[in-house]
Amino acid sequence: MQHSSSSSSSPLHAATLIADYILTRHQQSHMTASNDGSGISKVTQLRPLMVSMQGPQGAGKSTIAYLLVNILKQHKLTCVVASLDDFYLTHVELEDLAHRNPVNGLLHGRGQPGTHDVDLLIAVLEKVQQGEAFQLPVFDKSLFQGEGDRCQDGILVIPPVDVFILEGWSIGFQPVNPDDLDATYRAATHQAAHQRPLFLNHSLESLQAINDNLREFASRVYPFFEIHVILQAQSREYVYTWRLQQEHTMKTKNGGHGMLDGEVKLFVDRYMPSYELFEEGILEHWSQRAFIVSLGEDRSVLGHRAI
Repeated sequence: MQHSSSSSSSPLHAATLIADYILTRHQQSHMTASNDGSGISKVTQLRPLMVSMQGPQGAGKSTIAYLLVNILKQHKLTCVVASLDDFYLTHVELEDLAHRNPVNGLLHGRGQPGTHDVDLLIAVLEKVQQGEAFQLPVFDKSLFQGEGDRCQDGILVIPPVDVFILEGWSIGFQPVNPDDLDATYRAATHQAAHQRPLFLNHSLESLQAINDNLREFASRVYPFFEIHVILQAQSREYVYTWRLQQEHTMKTKNGGHGMLDGEVKLFVDRYMPSYELFEEGILEHWSQRAFIVSLGEDRSVLGHRAI
């Protein structure tokens, strides 16, 4: 069902809509009522509600997630948010990955499937589900002239956890059939120059490698999550503006450490092939358990719907 919305650029508007969806799903599937014989019903938490949240770089995922923590706290629910960005390989491991893939520019830096420490992520998700204490890694994007590195110290989280949210730019993306990718690539080579997708800047072999990495990530990580939230940009071009704003904000806070504007554009260019090839499959995979918030260029909420 599509719900239009009066335009609101406040992240609180988006967070409130998402919180309502999470609260409904949590009440439906994660609480059980019992009677101890005294005539008083006791409501018991079954397990953490596992939520994945996808949105393009700079869409406001971190801000909205912070607001969600506070909104859910008002409902006496402890919400913990983790960012997929914090699960990138270390700087040394990213350099090694690039050296092992000299002709695949998509793996020359963080971002694409294949640049995350999936084993570390799985270990954390298992502890969350089992109700154990866990440590969230922290990745500092300002280190090594914007290339980034994992910090030595993480964040210790002590249960109980009622709602766990993992947010990231590509969470929910779906791999495609290798033959379909081949056909899509060959068809794109016949498009007019101004219509050619950015994935044509890379070889078919390089794209197939990313597709394989995404297939492994999806098969191992997605089963942990029950519902999916999508921050959907009205236009993919907003990503360039949003990511540049994000970099400027970071640099004002850390003394100017980070990427130059031209480097930010090239950085986003490296992400675009995955948007072009793997974003479409989100809706089909998460049917009946997803919530979409549509955003304008100023991040105003244009509409929302559950699918």
